Amino acid sequence: MCWWLRTIKDCPGADPQKDAEVLHKAMKGLGTDEKAIVELLGNRSNKQRAPIVTAYKKTYGKDLIKELKSELNGPLEKLVVAMMMSPANYDAYLVKGTVYYANECTFLKSHTFHPEHGKSLEDAIKNDTSGDFRNLLVTLCQVAVVRSRCVISTLLYFHKVFHSVSHKTYVFKYFNYFACNSCLLYSPQVFQEYMKLSGKDIEKSICSEMHGNLEHGMVALVKCIKNIPAFFAEVLNKAIKGTGTSDRTLIRIMVSRSEIDMLDIRQEYKKNYGKSLYTDIAGDTGGDYEKLLLKLCGGND
Repeated sequence: MCWWLRTIKDCPGADPQKDAEVLHKAMKGLGTDEKAIVELLGNRSNKQRAPIVTAYKKTYGKDLIKELKSELNGPLEKLVVAMMMSPANYDAYLVKGTVYYANECTFLKSHTFHPEHGKSLEDAIKNDTSGDFRNLLVTLCQVAVVRSRCVISTLLYFHKVFHSVSHKTYVFKYFNYFACNSCLLYSPQVFQEYMKLSGKDIEKSICSEMHGNLEHGMVALVKCIKNIPAFFAEVLNKAIKGTGTSDRTLIRIMVSRSEIDMLDIRQEYKKNYGKSLYTDIAGDTGGDYEKLLLKLCGGND
């Protein structure tokens, strides 16, 4: 994780006790000072927001997240609540509602899901999906990032599998092998070798051989492998430019990537869609919701 690609960083000298007092003042009495809430939370990193919850509980005897939910509404409420969760808990919260979210390059460990929701992520996936799509997601649950393995073993595997099974089975077996050996994420030789063996781009092979959720899941995975920021730029563009803004998608990506690689996503967005992410968000949202999203975006390009 490269800190210089983040748009949200630690605020020097931030005091969780003082921050708790600011939020309490913004929510007490008649009306809510949304501007003060946006200004404070938009200038704190995730690890700085967590102690505010503790300080608020200690000082006022109330759950800060519940207080924010009661005082805010609409997409601003959802955005603020998302920002107050830890990254792992936020992912688990999203997956609880739709296991399909695992397609969009959220590689979660099974134990992350368990404490909050009473079951492992793997069990939830097995209950809500089926067939090869389920197998793909279950395999992704087990992935452990190991960058040091040699790509040669992968290429040898390609030759063995490609010449011994049907093309459709090969594509699926490739992905399961790939997901279990995540060092392949860092090797452009993988897709080059596939092209040599099959004469087709891997995405085209998937679309011609698969369908439904399995196709969508595999294509999403390939796009992430090729270029993660470009993948998220594409998802954001569809969320903003589709029929009605998909606030769930917009919030999810802006919150989860703001402390990882938002600057790269902004660059890919401008390159691929001709306008800045900042401009498109400003043109499609409004009010304090817009202001907080733009803080996560971090600037115009």
